[in-house]
Order: sequence, then structure tokens, then C-alpha cells
Amino acid sequence: MPPSDSQDRPPPAVTARLRELAPYLRAGGRPLVFSGAGGGKAEAAADLARELGMELHRVDLGEVLSRYLGETERNLTTVFETAETEGAVLFFDEADALFGRRTDVRDSHDRYANAAVGALLRALETHRGPVVFASTRPLGPELAGAAEVSFPGAPAGVPLTRGTVTNAVDPQGLGRVQVSLPHILGDEALWAEVLQPQAAGLAVGEAVLMSFVDGDRAQPVVLGRLGRPA
Repeated sequence: MPPSDSQDRPPPAVTARLRELAPYLRAGGRPLVFSGAGGGKAEAAADLARELGMELHRVDLGEVLSRYLGETERNLTTVFETAETEGAVLFFDEADALFGRRTDVRDSHDRYANAAVGALLRALETHRGPVVFASTRPLGPELAGAAEVSFPGAPAGVPLTRGTVTNAVDPQGLGRVQVSLPHILGDEALWAEVLQPQAAGLAVGEAVLMSFVDGDRAQPVVLGRLGRPA
């Protein structure tokens, strides 16, 4: 079903990145993680499936996982075998709900979470086909070798704005860039954290998409690049 709101569409930079990754994902062997607070992850997974000429199987973890490890493994086996037989892209939405619970074992809930992740990783090892995980944050060491596409997002209700990079060398070595926002701050320029990995390597004069943490103008953040200087 097509998305009902254009705001749910993935950013153009994400679409371009998926086209680059598609040939490497077709044979599987390396999962893909959609991470970040931004929306459009389900639509991006559908776009990827279309790019590959494959069906998309969206997995509801709540229906797959069981308090009984043997049943969880059987459910996962069915999910992966079906996707491989039908030539489909597997899409695990809200995967941080599972991976984020994997911890040192303190009680039965920890053992359950660790066992469930272990079963999923074992299924991944032998699967031949694209697998996508959507998460609001990085999924930790278990998927450290996965390809990653960032979906930057701004706090709800905080407007986006346009800024210009005036200094790309952070004197404190924190990876920030200095940005001018003349329509908001006049002649003042602020150092802003760069949230989107793909926006690394910004140059002076480059236009960037900006927002503010919790609407605080003293905490500007760069969400992505809008254009390179001529």
C-alpha cells in the first residue's frame, strides 16, 4: 500500500544510497540497518524491494517471538525459509525493541531476550537474501558488520531551517561545524553537531538542513546537506 503522507517518504539521499547498495544486498550475507529517528523506513524498504525486483515481507516480531526458545527458532526458520523460497526482502521493523533488550543475564527476561537475539543471528548466518532492520538507534555489536543508512529526524514540533557552513574545522575536535543562520541569529554563528553520518566532510559555504534540540536555539544540529558550494 502506498504511503498516505509524502512526509513519510525517505529523504532523496536515502533513496540514492539504496540504489548504490542494491547490487550488494541482492545475494544477502550482510544485513542492512535503517537507523535514526526519521520516518520513511517502511517506505524505503518497499523502494529497495522494487529496486531489486523482489517482494517485501514485513515481519511482526510480536508474532514471531515466543517465551519458548524452541518455538521462536521454529518461527524464525519459517520466516527465513519462506522469504528465500519466494525471493523476498525481509523487513524487521522496530528491531531495537529486541536488540536493545540484550544484556548481561540477571533474570529470566534477560535470558529470553538474549536467546531470541541468538536465534535470529543464527538464522541470518545461513540466509541467502536481503534482510533489513529498522531501528531508532544503532543495534549494537551483534550487527556491527551491517551496512547502515541513517534516517535523521528532528524533535516533534521543532521547525526545520536552512543554514550555511562557515567553518568546517572544529577547534575542539568534536566533529561539529560552525553554521550561520542569518534569518534567525543575525550575524551570529553557532557550532552545531552533525547528526547524519552521510553529511560528514561538509565544506565552507555548503547549505545544510538544520534544527534545534528541544527547540533550544543554543543547541543547533545539522540533519543533512542541501548542496555543495560551486
